Amino acid sequence: MNNLDLYHFPPTPASYQIRLFLGEKGVTWNDFHINPLAGDDMRLDYLSLDPMARRPILVHNGCLTAGLSEIITYIDQYFKLISLAPADTDNYNRMIRLIEFGVALPLVTARLACLPQWMVPILKRCLEGRIAILNKIPRENPELTEACRRLIDEERGLLLVLGNQDIAKKATEKIADRLKKINQVLEKRRFLLGKRYSMADAVWVGGLCCLRDYRLSGALNLEQYPTLVAYVDRCLRRPGAEPYLKSKTTPGHWLRWMAEAIPATRENLLERKA
Repeated sequence: MNNLDLYHFPPTPASYQIRLFLGEKGVTWNDFHINPLAGDDMRLDYLSLDPMARRPILVHNGCLTAGLSEIITYIDQYFKLISLAPADTDNYNRMIRLIEFGVALPLVTARLACLPQWMVPILKRCLEGRIAILNKIPRENPELTEACRRLIDEERGLLLVLGNQDIAKKATEKIADRLKKINQVLEKRRFLLGKRYSMADAVWVGGLCCLRDYRLSGALNLEQYPTLVAYVDRCLRRPGAEPYLKSKTTPGHWLRWMAEAIPATRENLLERKA
């Protein structure tokens, strides 16, 4: 196995996309689940890797890379045996635009904004508990001040999204518009760039798998797009998708991960071991 460690939260789009990309590149990796609802991103062993507590992160031979775009770029540049990028400039630039188009999908925003109302107070308490803990940590661990500040801003942003119907509507409209455009592209092509699978396909299939597993209704119900459903099925039958399918652990919603959340105490967050 490669000295390649992936730290990620399985229900998120970035997790889907990176795992599919690694599989298509023929790269094996060590899988580490980081559940923020359980405080995994504030464990001392995790913070020793990345003091900013970012997710996802990839650690390869001691080199850390954070963020979806940065991780897939690193993987593509380092592992060159299998190429998922076109050689000609025009198609390469087109691939980059398609990747950006897919990465910008507000899938997590839509998921949280469209939560059933009975789930909103449950997740709200989890997020408020995290904020309370994050506010206390820098008193005895001043070196974590910046990481805590960034995470608090992130949690407060999520609180504004939870069950917000206006945000749900805007996110739904944006995603639905992009689904229609990608659907039109794939009505004439086997893959996004034509006959050849590319990095853009890994990003889009990962996003579509995530959307499918969220089981949202209305305009975000993937079953409304038979072309996209067939595209996902076709891509998941590829040999490169096998590692992703074997490591697919999310049940389609976040209840499992919420149930794993540990008591909201500073000691648990900082001392819990992997």
